[in-house]
Amino acid sequence: MKFFKKHFVAIITLVASIIGGIVVNCVSSITLFENLLFSILILLVTTFIFDFDKMFDKIQEKQEDFALHMNPSSIRDYQSVDVCAKMVDALMGGGKHKVDFVSLDTQIRTQVKDTRRPMVELLNKFVSDKNIQLRYLTAINSKNFTTILNFMYMSKCAKRDSYYAMCDSNVPFASFYIIDKKYLVIRTPYDTSIEKHYCIIEDVTMVLLFQCWFEMLWKNAEIIDTQRELKSLLSGMNDLDENEKGDICKLIDKVVASDRR
Repeated sequence: MKFFKKHFVAIITLVASIIGGIVVNCVSSITLFENLLFSILILLVTTFIFDFDKMFDKIQEKQEDFALHMNPSSIRDYQSVDVCAKMVDALMGGGKHKVDFVSLDTQIRTQVKDTRRPMVELLNKFVSDKNIQLRYLTAINSKNFTTILNFMYMSKCAKRDSYYAMCDSNVPFASFYIIDKKYLVIRTPYDTSIEKHYCIIEDVTMVLLFQCWFEMLWKNAEIIDTQRELKSLLSGMNDLDENEKGDICKLIDKVVASDRR
Protein backbone atom coordinates (compact mmCIF):
# COMPACT_ATOMS: atom_id res chain seq x y z
CA MET A 1 0.00 0.00 0.00
CA LYS A 2 2.80 2.44 0.88
CA PHE A 3 4.55 1.63 -2.39
CA PHE A 4 1.35 2.35 -4.35
CA LYS A 5 0.82 5.69 -2.57
CA LYS A 6 4.42 6.70 -3.07
CA HIS A 7 4.45 5.87 -6.81
CA PHE A 8 0.78 6.52 -7.61
CA VAL A 9 1.44 8.95 -10.48
CA ALA A 10 4.05 6.73 -12.10
CA ILE A 11 1.86 3.58 -11.89
CA ILE A 12 -1.23 5.30 -13.33
CA THR A 13 0.87 6.78 -16.12
CA LEU A 14 2.38 3.37 -16.94
CA VAL A 15 -1.01 1.64 -17.07
CA ALA A 16 -2.58 4.43 -19.12
CA SER A 17 0.35 4.45 -21.55
CA ILE A 18 0.21 0.68 -22.11
CA ILE A 19 -3.58 0.71 -22.61
CA GLY A 20 -3.29 3.70 -24.92
CA GLY A 21 -0.54 2.02 -26.90
CA ILE A 22 -2.61 -1.14 -27.39
CA VAL A 23 -5.63 0.86 -28.52
CA VAL A 24 -3.54 2.89 -30.93
CA ASN A 25 -1.94 -0.30 -32.27
CA CYS A 26 -5.38 -1.72 -33.03
CA VAL A 27 -6.42 1.26 -35.16
CA SER A 28 -3.08 2.17 -36.78
CA SER A 29 -0.04 0.64 -38.40
CA ILE A 30 2.22 1.39 -35.38
CA THR A 31 3.72 -1.80 -34.00
CA LEU A 32 3.20 -2.95 -30.43
CA PHE A 33 6.96 -2.63 -29.83
CA GLU A 34 6.91 1.01 -30.89
CA ASN A 35 3.97 1.64 -28.61
CA LEU A 36 5.79 0.07 -25.70
CA LEU A 37 8.82 2.28 -26.35
CA PHE A 38 6.52 5.29 -26.43
CA SER A 39 4.92 4.24 -23.15
CA ILE A 40 8.27 3.74 -21.46
CA LEU A 41 9.34 7.19 -22.61
CA ILE A 42 6.22 8.72 -21.09
CA LEU A 43 6.85 6.78 -17.88
CA LEU A 44 10.41 8.06 -17.62
CA VAL A 45 9.36 11.67 -18.17
CA THR A 46 6.53 11.41 -15.63
CA THR A 47 8.73 9.69 -13.07
CA PHE A 48 11.36 12.39 -13.51
CA ILE A 49 8.76 15.08 -12.86
CA PHE A 50 7.47 13.18 -9.81
CA ASP A 51 10.98 12.60 -8.44
CA PHE A 52 11.94 16.21 -9.13
CA ASP A 53 9.02 17.31 -6.98
CA LYS A 54 10.28 15.13 -4.12
CA MET A 55 13.81 16.39 -4.69
CA PHE A 56 12.56 19.99 -4.47
CA ASP A 57 10.88 19.19 -1.12
CA LYS A 58 14.15 17.76 0.15
CA ILE A 59 16.00 20.91 -0.95
CA GLN A 60 13.53 23.03 1.01
CA GLU A 61 14.05 20.84 4.08
CA LYS A 62 17.82 21.25 3.70
CA GLN A 63 17.39 25.02 3.49
CA GLU A 64 15.32 25.04 6.69
CA ASP A 65 17.94 22.92 8.45
CA PHE A 66 20.66 25.27 7.24
CA ALA A 67 18.73 28.31 8.46
CA LEU A 68 18.28 26.65 11.84
CA HIS A 69 21.98 25.90 11.96
CA MET A 70 22.82 29.51 11.12
CA ASN A 71 20.53 30.73 13.92
CA PRO A 72 21.13 28.13 16.64
CA SER A 73 19.28 28.01 19.93
CA SER A 74 20.86 26.16 22.82
CA ILE A 75 21.11 26.20 26.60
CA ARG A 76 24.13 24.81 28.41
CA ASP A 77 23.34 24.22 32.08
CA TYR A 78 25.98 23.78 34.79
CA GLN A 79 25.88 23.36 38.56
CA SER A 80 29.35 24.87 39.02
CA VAL A 81 30.26 28.49 38.33
CA ASP A 82 33.85 27.48 37.53
CA VAL A 83 32.83 24.84 34.98
CA CYS A 84 30.59 27.45 33.36
CA ALA A 85 33.45 29.97 33.35
CA LYS A 86 35.75 27.48 31.61
CA MET A 87 33.15 26.93 28.89
CA VAL A 88 32.67 30.69 28.42
CA ASP A 89 36.42 31.15 28.04
CA ALA A 90 36.53 28.32 25.47
CA LEU A 91 33.62 29.78 23.50
CA MET A 92 35.25 33.21 23.37
CA GLY A 93 38.66 32.02 22.27
CA GLY A 94 40.92 34.80 21.02
CA GLY A 95 40.19 37.95 19.05
CA LYS A 96 38.19 41.04 19.97
CA HIS A 97 35.04 40.83 22.08
CA LYS A 98 32.39 42.99 23.70
CA VAL A 99 31.14 42.09 27.16
CA ASP A 100 28.23 43.75 28.96
CA PHE A 101 28.21 42.65 32.59
CA VAL A 102 25.43 43.16 35.16
CA SER A 103 26.07 42.31 38.80
CA LEU A 104 23.21 43.69 40.91
CA ASP A 105 22.72 40.66 43.11
CA THR A 106 24.51 41.70 46.30
CA GLN A 107 24.91 38.11 47.50
CA ILE A 108 27.18 35.43 46.06
CA ARG A 109 27.41 31.73 46.83
CA THR A 110 31.00 31.74 47.98
CA GLN A 111 33.38 34.24 49.52
CA VAL A 112 36.48 32.21 48.68
CA LYS A 113 39.07 34.56 47.13
CA ASP A 114 41.16 32.03 45.25
CA THR A 115 42.79 33.79 42.29
CA ARG A 116 43.32 30.42 40.58
CA ARG A 117 39.58 29.81 40.28
CA PRO A 118 38.36 29.85 36.66
CA MET A 119 35.60 32.40 37.41
CA VAL A 120 38.09 34.80 39.01
CA GLU A 121 40.46 34.34 36.08
CA LEU A 122 37.64 35.01 33.64
CA LEU A 123 36.64 38.23 35.42
CA ASN A 124 40.27 39.36 35.43
CA LYS A 125 40.40 38.64 31.69
CA PHE A 126 37.30 40.77 31.09
CA VAL A 127 38.89 43.59 33.04
CA SER A 128 42.47 43.58 31.77
CA ASP A 129 42.43 42.11 28.24
CA LYS A 130 42.87 44.91 25.70
CA ASN A 131 40.85 42.95 23.15
CA ILE A 132 37.74 43.00 25.33
CA GLN A 133 35.51 46.06 25.49
CA LEU A 134 33.79 45.88 28.88
CA ARG A 135 30.82 47.67 30.37
CA TYR A 136 30.40 46.65 34.01
CA LEU A 137 27.27 47.63 35.89
CA THR A 138 26.94 46.91 39.59
CA ALA A 139 25.25 48.01 42.80
CA ILE A 140 28.22 49.17 44.86
CA ASN A 141 28.30 48.49 48.57
CA SER A 142 30.89 48.10 51.28
CA LYS A 143 31.34 44.40 50.48
CA ASN A 144 32.18 44.76 46.78
CA PHE A 145 33.70 48.25 46.66
CA THR A 146 37.28 47.02 47.04
CA THR A 147 36.75 44.45 44.26
CA ILE A 148 35.39 47.09 41.88
CA LEU A 149 38.31 49.43 42.68
CA ASN A 150 40.77 46.63 41.94
CA PHE A 151 39.00 45.98 38.63
CA MET A 152 39.28 49.66 37.75
CA TYR A 153 42.95 49.71 38.68
CA MET A 154 43.68 46.66 36.52
CA SER A 155 41.86 48.23 33.58
CA LYS A 156 43.73 51.51 33.84
CA CYS A 157 47.10 49.80 34.24
CA ALA A 158 46.35 47.81 31.07
CA LYS A 159 45.54 51.15 29.37
CA ARG A 160 42.25 49.91 28.03
CA ASP A 161 38.72 51.27 27.97
CA SER A 162 36.45 49.69 30.55
CA TYR A 163 33.42 51.48 31.86
CA TYR A 164 31.96 51.01 35.32
CA ALA A 165 28.55 52.23 36.40
CA MET A 166 26.60 52.18 39.64
CA CYS A 167 22.91 51.38 39.82
CA ASP A 168 21.27 52.22 43.14
CA SER A 169 19.11 49.19 43.84
CA ASN A 170 18.16 47.18 46.90
CA VAL A 171 16.40 44.62 44.75
CA PRO A 172 18.55 41.55 43.90
CA PHE A 173 18.11 41.85 40.14
CA ALA A 174 19.39 39.02 37.96
CA SER A 175 23.15 38.87 37.48
CA PHE A 176 24.09 38.17 33.88
CA TYR A 177 26.51 39.07 31.15
CA ILE A 178 26.32 39.16 27.37
CA ILE A 179 29.19 38.33 25.05
CA ASP A 180 29.28 39.78 21.54
CA LYS A 181 25.47 40.01 21.59
CA LYS A 182 25.55 36.27 20.96
CA TYR A 183 25.85 34.49 24.31
CA LEU A 184 23.84 35.19 27.45
CA VAL A 185 25.33 33.88 30.68
CA ILE A 186 22.98 33.93 33.65
CA ARG A 187 22.65 32.25 37.03
CA THR A 188 20.02 31.55 39.65
CA PRO A 189 19.94 33.98 42.61
CA TYR A 190 21.73 33.14 45.80
CA ASP A 191 19.35 31.27 48.09
CA THR A 192 20.03 28.09 50.02
CA SER A 193 16.61 26.77 49.02
CA ILE A 194 17.27 27.19 45.29
CA GLU A 195 19.24 24.69 43.25
CA LYS A 196 22.34 26.16 41.62
CA HIS A 197 22.21 26.74 37.88
CA TYR A 198 24.70 28.59 35.68
CA CYS A 199 23.49 28.77 32.10
CA ILE A 200 25.02 29.77 28.79
CA ILE A 201 22.19 30.61 26.41
CA GLU A 202 22.69 30.97 22.68
CA ASP A 203 19.42 32.29 21.34
CA VAL A 204 18.90 35.46 19.28
CA THR A 205 15.61 36.43 20.94
CA MET A 206 16.75 35.82 24.52
CA VAL A 207 20.01 37.71 23.99
CA LEU A 208 18.09 40.61 22.44
CA LEU A 209 15.71 40.79 25.42
CA PHE A 210 18.52 40.91 27.97
CA GLN A 211 20.55 43.32 25.83
CA CYS A 212 17.56 45.70 25.93
CA TRP A 213 17.47 45.33 29.72
CA PHE A 214 21.18 46.07 29.92
CA GLU A 215 20.91 49.20 27.78
CA MET A 216 18.04 50.50 29.92
CA LEU A 217 19.94 49.84 33.15
CA TRP A 218 23.11 51.40 31.73
CA LYS A 219 21.20 54.47 30.56
CA ASN A 220 19.84 55.07 34.06
CA ALA A 221 23.05 54.27 35.94
CA GLU A 222 25.75 56.65 37.11
CA ILE A 223 29.21 56.33 35.58
CA ILE A 224 31.83 56.17 38.33
CA ASP A 225 35.29 57.19 37.25
CA THR A 226 36.45 60.27 39.14
CA GLN A 227 38.05 60.65 42.54
CA ARG A 228 35.16 62.79 43.74
CA GLU A 229 32.55 60.17 42.76
CA LEU A 230 34.48 57.31 44.32
CA LYS A 231 35.10 59.12 47.60
CA SER A 232 31.48 60.23 47.71
CA LEU A 233 30.47 56.57 47.58
CA LEU A 234 32.95 55.73 50.34
CA SER A 235 31.60 58.45 52.62
CA GLY A 236 28.16 56.81 52.60
CA MET A 237 29.43 53.41 53.78
CA ASN A 238 28.77 53.77 57.48
CA ASP A 239 29.28 50.07 58.23
CA LEU A 240 33.03 50.43 57.63
CA ASP A 241 35.41 51.44 60.44
CA GLU A 242 38.00 54.17 60.03
CA ASN A 243 40.83 51.75 59.23
CA GLU A 244 38.81 50.09 56.47
CA LYS A 245 37.85 53.47 55.03
CA GLY A 246 41.50 54.53 55.16
CA ASP A 247 42.60 51.46 53.16
CA ILE A 248 39.89 52.02 50.56
CA CYS A 249 40.75 55.71 50.32
CA LYS A 250 44.36 54.78 49.51
CA LEU A 251 43.11 52.37 46.85
CA ILE A 252 40.98 55.15 45.33
CA ASP A 253 44.05 57.41 45.13
CA LYS A 254 45.95 54.55 43.50
CA VAL A 255 43.22 54.12 40.86
CA VAL A 256 43.14 57.85 40.11
CA ALA A 257 46.96 58.07 39.94
CA SER A 258 47.10 55.16 37.47
CA ASP A 259 44.83 57.12 35.16
CA ARG A 260 47.48 59.86 34.84
CA ARG A 261 50.22 57.53 33.63
